[in-house]
Amino acid sequence: MNDDYMEEQWRRHTYDGFPRCVSYKQERYRIPVRNFDNLKWHVWQGFGTHNIYVDVYPERNILGQDALLCNKIYIDLDNDKADKTDKTGKYAYGDMRSIVRFFKEQYSYSPRVYYSGGRGYAVYLDFDETPLNHFKDTLTEFYTMLKDQLGLKTIDTTSVGDDRRISRLPYTMHQKSGRLCTPIDTNWTISQIMGYSDSFVEDLQEQDVIIGNCEGLGKSLKSLDDVVTDRIKERAEKAKETPPIQFHEDGDAVYLRYFDELTWAFNIASTYAEGRHRTLWCIIVPRMLYVLAEGKSFKELSEEKQESVANQAEARCMEWVLSTSLVDPDGTPRKSDENYRAYIRAIIRQHRKDNWHPWNIETFFLENPDLVKYWRM
Repeated sequence: MNDDYMEEQWRRHTYDGFPRCVSYKQERYRIPVRNFDNLKWHVWQGFGTHNIYVDVYPERNILGQDALLCNKIYIDLDNDKADKTDKTGKYAYGDMRSIVRFFKEQYSYSPRVYYSGGRGYAVYLDFDETPLNHFKDTLTEFYTMLKDQLGLKTIDTTSVGDDRRISRLPYTMHQKSGRLCTPIDTNWTISQIMGYSDSFVEDLQEQDVIIGNCEGLGKSLKSLDDVVTDRIKERAEKAKETPPIQFHEDGDAVYLRYFDELTWAFNIASTYAEGRHRTLWCIIVPRMLYVLAEGKSFKELSEEKQESVANQAEARCMEWVLSTSLVDPDGTPRKSDENYRAYIRAIIRQHRKDNWHPWNIETFFLENPDLVKYWRM
C-alpha cells in the first residue's frame, strides 16, 4: 500500500466536504482546513507521531440552535467501558459484531467499521442527508435505544449528539499502541484484525471501503426527531399552563429564603446536567414541601392537606427535572422520568414519616462542590 492509496482513503473519509477541522496536537487544538490539500498537509505533519482526528461533520452541515443536516452517525466502541483490565478488546469486538448484524438484518446495510489501533472500534452509519431540529436529544434517544436493544457494554456516549465531534482518521497511528487505525472486514477474528493493524504501512493489503447508504435510517431518525420536538413543545406548553407558586407575604424568614432558593433552582434548571438526585433530596423537594405547605411542617398537616401538597410537590419537582439537560457531561443520558418520579415520592414519604429538614444551601455547596458551578449567577 502506498501514500497515494492512503491519501485517497483520507479523501473518501471526508467525502462530505470542507471546511472542517483537524486535530493532532497534544492539546487537541481544532485547526480549520478549507480543502483536502490543506487537510493532507496537516495529516503529514502529524503522521506517525501524533493521534490525528477530523470533524465527523463539515461546517456546512451545522445549522445552529442544535439543528444539523445529518448524513452519518459515528459510534465509538471503547473496550475500557466494559473492562479496563481486558487487553484483548473482546467486549468492543462483540459489540461491533452485534451492531453490524443488527443493521444487516434490519436495514440490509453493512456499516463501515474501523479498528482504532487500540482496543476499540469506530462504526459509521452513512445515509442520505436528513435535517434534524434537535440533533443532541434525537441522537441521545437513538444511542439509548440501540444500547438497550443490543445490550451494548462499550458504546462511548461521551459527547453524544455533539455536532463538533471528532473521530480518528483512518490509516493514522494510535500513538499509545503504535498500531494503525484501519478499515476492517467485520468477519475477521480479533487476531486477524490485530495482525493486519500491526503490519508496516508498505506491507498492508488494500481494503475496500464502501460509503454505502443505510436506506430508511434517515427517515427513522427524522421520525424520532419529530417525537422529540413534540415532547419539547408539550413540555413548554405544560410549563405555561402550570400556575406559579403562590407567594405568601406573611411568610417567615425561612419561608422567604426557601422561596427565593427554589426560584433560583428553577431559573438555572436548563443548565443542570448532573447531581439531580442529590439536588432533589437536599434542596428541591424539602423546600417545595415547606413552601407549598405555606411555611408549616409537612408532617403536621392533616392527611387530606398532606395528600394535596404531596401531589403538587411531585408535579413541581418533576417540572424541574424535565427542565434539566437530557445528557450528563460525560454523555450519559438523563435517567428515565419514572426513575426521578419514584425518587421524589420516596423523599416525600420520608418527610411524612420523619419530618426531615432540608440542607442549608451553604452546606449543600460544601458537600457538593461539583455542583456549585450551576448555581453561580
